[in-house]
Amino acid sequence: MAAYSCFSCASIVLLLLLLLLSEDCIASKCQRSYECDAKDCSGAPHLINSTILVHVVVLSPPNALHYLWGLVGHPAILVVETPSNKLNCTQHLDLLDLDVPSYVTKQSYHSVSLKGVPVDREYALALLFQSLVEFTVADSESANSFELDKFNESFWSSESFECKTIRTWFEDVEKTEDQSYCVRPLSDVQWQRLQSGNIITGEIFYQGWDKTDSIRLLFDPKDSTGHESYFPSPFYTPQSAVLDMVLSGVNYNLSKDGLGVAHSRMAFQFLLVHGPAMKMGHFTDPVFNNDDEYTPSVFFTQLFKAQCNGTAGYMTYKGISYENSDRVSSKSQQVARKEFGNSSTQSVPGSLCTAVFGDNVGPVERIFLVVGTEGDEFLNTKYFTWTAVLGVGTPPVENISSVVLIIIMVGFGLPVAMVLIAVIYVFVSKAIWKPYKKYKSKKSSSGYTTING
Repeated sequence: MAAYSCFSCASIVLLLLLLLLSEDCIASKCQRSYECDAKDCSGAPHLINSTILVHVVVLSPPNALHYLWGLVGHPAILVVETPSNKLNCTQHLDLLDLDVPSYVTKQSYHSVSLKGVPVDREYALALLFQSLVEFTVADSESANSFELDKFNESFWSSESFECKTIRTWFEDVEKTEDQSYCVRPLSDVQWQRLQSGNIITGEIFYQGWDKTDSIRLLFDPKDSTGHESYFPSPFYTPQSAVLDMVLSGVNYNLSKDGLGVAHSRMAFQFLLVHGPAMKMGHFTDPVFNNDDEYTPSVFFTQLFKAQCNGTAGYMTYKGISYENSDRVSSKSQQVARKEFGNSSTQSVPGSLCTAVFGDNVGPVERIFLVVGTEGDEFLNTKYFTWTAVLGVGTPPVENISSVVLIIIMVGFGLPVAMVLIAVIYVFVSKAIWKPYKKYKSKKSSSGYTTING
């Protein structure tokens, strides 16, 4: 009987462990990268021996997530959800059909496809890196000084380096100043691919005026649940992937003073490109998060939601940019979002998006992430970061961790316990001990003695 009870208890414990770990155990991940040789890249010699596409599959039956990281033209990340169809992970990788010569020269639509997968009817959302924007500001309120509506879409979607200047009246400082905007498109640059375990990184060396700016992109689809070790420690699940972008060695070229200090700012321009069957997604109100253990001083998460035929997806990020590789909150700046709104589908540049969707692109959302907000100073920062999570399903909710709960319990519980002990001591000493001592003292001072004493 005792043995049966022990077996039952062990079975229950094992079942609970399986339930807790089932999501991570079921998911599996595999990946394959594609380089371009001299023959296939004869029409794009600058891409010879460079990585042009990375395909990652995270299999979590009954669904499979296909992540395509396109490195031709404008860098773009495409997330497609498909049924698993009882295929293993490697068989899902084999579904990719890539016409390399057409893809690298951007001369043919649908040069990238998934065999047997109607992408035009599935959930498919892409994040495309359009350009870097350097702009001058009249004061320290960089986000408020970013005049998005002063230019038409053709300027923002320029495929060559272009600068424009406008004259703007700033009511706060009561003066008119010239503002300059320079767009640096992130297209047709050679990538150097590094690989460490399951993490794929790349380097873009963008040739500016006279120096080189470096952009590092890390894209890591996940097959487990947890937080990244680096700040802002994004929370991920097996249905999501982490994107980390670092812009370093920035060379400012606008509004330098006599000491060579730039009074200009940087912004990142992205396109959220929806698949043909999708409706336009939208940003929700910022979501409050209380995971201060993982992201000190950042309490809100920005959330973008999208949907297709009952399948929901999302992109989340925290509005912070760190100023060096140490990533500490004391050396960081806020990131504000500016939305251009619904853009023309014709504005989508040559990239993985056009290679997959062709001219049948769904809604396009153009956004700008402006680094620096009201109250900060011109720091001439040469290092910027932005970290986001792209996923399918319901965005995960971050809760207070057990470590923080223990700290809170100790922090509040110990003083409360000390107060209770003090109250009990005072009560006992005044209500019980003192009357008892008084009674004993009175009894001992009495003139009466016992009969047999």
